[in-house]
Amino acid sequence: MKTDTNIFFKIRQNWNITTEQAFSQQKNFNSISGIKVDILKDKFNILNIEQTKDGFEKITVHKNDVKNCLSFMKNSGEFAVDMLLSITAADLTNKIELTYHLYSSKLNKHYFITINTDSNNPVTESVSAIFKSAVFDEREIFDLFGVSFEGLKNTKRLIMPDFATGHPLLKIYKNSDKRLNWNE
Repeated sequence: MKTDTNIFFKIRQNWNITTEQAFSQQKNFNSISGIKVDILKDKFNILNIEQTKDGFEKITVHKNDVKNCLSFMKNSGEFAVDMLLSITAADLTNKIELTYHLYSSKLNKHYFITINTDSNNPVTESVSAIFKSAVFDEREIFDLFGVSFEGLKNTKRLIMPDFATGHPLLKIYKNSDKRLNWNE
């Protein structure tokens, strides 16, 4: 069976948008409109709004507002969030940053909500009552970073063995247990 290579050429020829136009369309697709940001600003303590390298907006809220903010975004028609895709953590030495990656399948939009916890006392509210998928991520973050989630029912170690001490993804972590030296 012979394929007509001219079809591919014609499709490419009809697609005459520049790279800048494609990036602009992606940026508009990923960004949250100013009206939606204003709704969040009116209801919650928004600390910062920044653009990520790949064109998404990351909204930092106060850690005491995260549960209410995610609940609002799930129940609000403006955001229509129906999925928590992941919770990630990063040790930034003086604070631990948690990022909640949310998605609205109705609007085909991604949202990134970030909170900061003090690295000396990393505690925040669990969002597992709002999104059941948060249980695994919160247990993993507790195990590897030591962040306590108030309201999380099962705080048993998920990845590290029960005899392990400390939290290995913290920058201050020093392994003193020879049983945990896998690469030596």
